[in-house]
Amino acid sequence: ICTESYDAKIKPSDEKNTVRICVVPGQTGVKELSGVCAVIAMDNDAYKAIHNTYDYAFKKGYIKTPLRTKKKLPEVYHGLGWCTWNAFYHNVTEEKIVSKMEEFREKNIPIKWIMIDDGWGCISDRSQFQITSIYEDSNKFPNGLKGCIDILKNKYHVESVGVWHSQTGYWQGIDPEGLLYQNQKNKFINTNFEYIIPKAQEAYDFFYTWHSYLREQGVDFVKIDTQGNTYEFLNGMRNCVSDVIKIQEAVDESAYHNFDGNVINCMGMCNLNVNFKPYSAVMRMSDDFFPDKEEHFCCLGQRSGTQMQAYGRAQSNLGRGLFLFFLLPYSPHLNIAGTLWRILKGKWLKSTDYMYTDSLLYATGRALAAVGSELYINFAYVA
Repeated sequence: ICTESYDAKIKPSDEKNTVRICVVPGQTGVKELSGVCAVIAMDNDAYKAIHNTYDYAFKKGYIKTPLRTKKKLPEVYHGLGWCTWNAFYHNVTEEKIVSKMEEFREKNIPIKWIMIDDGWGCISDRSQFQITSIYEDSNKFPNGLKGCIDILKNKYHVESVGVWHSQTGYWQGIDPEGLLYQNQKNKFINTNFEYIIPKAQEAYDFFYTWHSYLREQGVDFVKIDTQGNTYEFLNGMRNCVSDVIKIQEAVDESAYHNFDGNVINCMGMCNLNVNFKPYSAVMRMSDDFFPDKEEHFCCLGQRSGTQMQAYGRAQSNLGRGLFLFFLLPYSPHLNIAGTLWRILKGKWLKSTDYMYTDSLLYATGRALAAVGSELYINFAYVA
């Protein structure tokens, strides 16, 4: 349990069959702490035990995130969506998005929602990891975000369009020489990393201004990234934990008022991120994965371990269910299943197979049944 006074974490213990609960003060100069640092439940069913701990903690007010059964999953996520990230990374533009929509139309792939990921904003010329404005880059979006979104909705019949933004402004915060900072210095704080990010006391006003602008452009939901960085940047500063909680609650409340809580929370994996989301229901816990970079396959086992730490939290109150499947680290000549899966996705399945769950299951089963008779793999060769 984390409060405005302290942050509590479960750590391994040197004693058999025991764990340690480490409590860290949330502000400097603290000599004594008191309060509830953990909730424990026992049951023969692990899922019930997890449910009971979170249900009790929420009812007692120790956390602000209700159980997933008390939240609403936005209807749009039941349809097929597309994110610009793996197609364009930071080089996303209106022209490229429209070109991709033409490809989807030609292949008769019905895209219900689109996420315009990182790369649409005004990035500092001094640093690629800081922003100078909350507005879009006019060179990439000559018709503005509104013009691009109008095309997506009116011409290609996309129901919902979302955009990415960072909870810390950007990966390394706000450019101190940019207009955003110069015009609103009172809304930001300089952290121990020398990164300028939204100040806890001003966070709601800052994000509400940003979100309301995006809503006016036709944006229907947001993906809020770098949430775990908020704690990292503020760690060691006075009132660190309480400030993280205030920022977390402020951005969630702003998104609730502007987008009815339709948020994809991203890369928030600690209790401070997970337990203070009163409204939003969707979270991505893993780090970025680049399918076109072979070295990223080596990290799948490590990422699965990180996801397992958050397994109980996600299963209890955030997702629709999380299933972990463990494979050996990527090695084509040893990991037969990994090679088969990679070739199945990369060569044998078509884009149209992903249109519906039934068509994907059918195409996958058909391909697997044909392995050894019609389809062949040379496992000694890196395909």
